[in-house]
Amino acid sequence: MLGLCTLPVQAAPKTPASGGYFSPVCDYGRACLRLKSNGQWYNLLDCADHPMHDYYYMAKAHGNSFRVLYQDRGAWDDVGAWVTRPLDPGNIVINAFVGCG
Repeated sequence: MLGLCTLPVQAAPKTPASGGYFSPVCDYGRACLRLKSNGQWYNLLDCADHPMHDYYYMAKAHGNSFRVLYQDRGAWDDVGAWVTRPLDPGNIVINAFVGCG
């Protein structure tokens, strides 16, 4: 009789954003958001819409400006080129739009 073999189940990683990567720093040339839960910077790739779903408390634009959209009340914050500014840490970020030009 064959015994049952059980393998550990690995949970899928939470994906709070798309089109970027987490790093301890905001890399030069990137638009970045700092994650509230662990302080990591999320570096956005390309000029585009970036769907997200997490709490961020700081934003930095190394070059291109971008807009952060929040879940509650249709609120947003604009981050100008070469600016570092606080975000609403109690409001879930649902999208970041990085402009080009």
